[in-house]
Amino acid sequence: MKYVLFFLPLIALLNHPEIPSGEKAFAVHIEDAVGDSVQIDVQLTYNERQQPEYYFCHVETPVCKEGLCHILVVDLYWDLLGNFHKYELPKNRPLTKFDHEEFTEADYEKLDNILADKRSLLGEYALEDLVDESTEMVSQEVDAVTGATMKAVENTVVSGAVYSTHALWHLVNGKIPQRIPTHTDSLWSDNMLRQFLASDHYPYHYHALDLLSTEKFAQHLPAIVRLMNESSVFVSRYAIKKFPEALSQDSVGQATLIQQFSSSDFRTQEIILNKLKIVPLHKSSLAQLMGQLDQLSEQQLEQVLAMLLANSDNLTDATLSPVVSLLDHANPAYAKLALQTLQPLAQQYQQLNSALQNYETTTSNR
Repeated sequence: MKYVLFFLPLIALLNHPEIPSGEKAFAVHIEDAVGDSVQIDVQLTYNERQQPEYYFCHVETPVCKEGLCHILVVDLYWDLLGNFHKYELPKNRPLTKFDHEEFTEADYEKLDNILADKRSLLGEYALEDLVDESTEMVSQEVDAVTGATMKAVENTVVSGAVYSTHALWHLVNGKIPQRIPTHTDSLWSDNMLRQFLASDHYPYHYHALDLLSTEKFAQHLPAIVRLMNESSVFVSRYAIKKFPEALSQDSVGQATLIQQFSSSDFRTQEIILNKLKIVPLHKSSLAQLMGQLDQLSEQQLEQVLAMLLANSDNLTDATLSPVVSLLDHANPAYAKLALQTLQPLAQQYQQLNSALQNYETTTSNR
């Protein structure tokens, strides 16, 4: 087999040099270049742990007109969500262009880029719209002519391989990948959920997070924390946004979010604070937050101190101590925010009075 690898990093797929065995998942019918209906059986392959691994199909279809091209024989592979992975060609059946000229490496590279573009103009054009019948290209090998490529789509096809490019793009981005997510979801189970969460393939992370109920989110929280720490920052943010409000009200859920706070970038920290400010905070959560005051920007400090006031019934001396320490902060803005927070609490927490009096005395003597 000749291999033409695509972009998604599914290393497991690279271990199958021959047509793999699998079970039939579903069938689609496509119209080929000569107007016949062709049935394509899409197979689902499982790994050694009997987990669904990827989809593939074997295709043999005419892709050109007027006898200018031969039958396209190709094996196509997708992940479990319909993201295209690669195509494979038989060893002695390379892709060809007009007059049976074989694809160059540059042609294969361009084809890869074309197939990766799910919004390609090829999705809007019928096969007969791709050539300009007012111009002619005469074959040197067979007694036939064909129209030249339409100017509007020249950059979206491999030169000299209009029909092959069109056929492959529609196979890769058409009915088959549209059906795959539905079929995968029909097999959904706790085992698949664990498989998706444990995967290094980030599209699976998003899909799993979308399907998690509040109960399942809590049940799989350790795996979700791993995603936050090991996947991309975008997956981490998405996981936090999907954090159920009910779990955000739980002490374990709050501890999880606050633990993420210190190691997160500024934008992710903002998402965490927005999650926490709308729920009642436990004593332990407030203590955790106050322990991170020295890491906060002025804007974040204002948010966290507002959360402290909103949960004033759950404060302890240990929780208030870091706020009191801010009264001596070198940045007057931080000291002022601490003062504005502590003053309303002085009547409820008498021990604050001496700290406030000391601050006033110190400030007046400056």
